[in-house]
Amino acid sequence: MVEEKGVVVDDGTVGSSFDGTCKCLVLMNSTHLNLFVHNYVSPGSPIQECQADVHVSGLQFPHKAAAGSLRRIDDNHTNPRGYWIKEMGMFSGYPTPDQIIQLKKASEILVMPMQGVVTGTVVEFNNLKVPPQSIAVLSLPYQGAA
Repeated sequence: MVEEKGVVVDDGTVGSSFDGTCKCLVLMNSTHLNLFVHNYVSPGSPIQECQADVHVSGLQFPHKAAAGSLRRIDDNHTNPRGYWIKEMGMFSGYPTPDQIIQLKKASEILVMPMQGVVTGTVVEFNNLKVPPQSIAVLSLPYQGAA
C-alpha cells in the first residue's frame, strides 16, 4: 500500500500473482495521479510477468468509469533497439532515411486508453500486465481530494 497526500493506492501491486518483483511509485499534482508500476530485479535474480490490480481511494472522479491513460516501456513498446533487432535484422552499416523514420517511430511513447471502474471514491484498474524488465505508467485525471 502506498499513501501520498491522503490518497491511498492499494497496489497489492499486484494481485495474486505478485512475486515481489513489481513495485509501484505514486506521483501526483493538482489534476493527475500517476502510478509507475515497474518490474525490475538485480541481474541474475529470478523475475516473471506480474499482473497488477490497482485500487486508488481518496480522490473524486468525474464519472463511474475513470478514463485513464497507459504508457509502456517494454520489449514491444518504446523500444527502438528491439525493433532494430527483431524487425530490421540488426543490419550493419548506416540506416537509410526510411529506416531512421521507422526507428524514431519505434521509440515513441504511445498513449493507450485504460478504463477503471469507480465506486464512490475508489477506482479499480484490474489485470494490468507488467512484463519482466519493464514499466507501465497509468495516468488518471481527478477532480480533487474526497
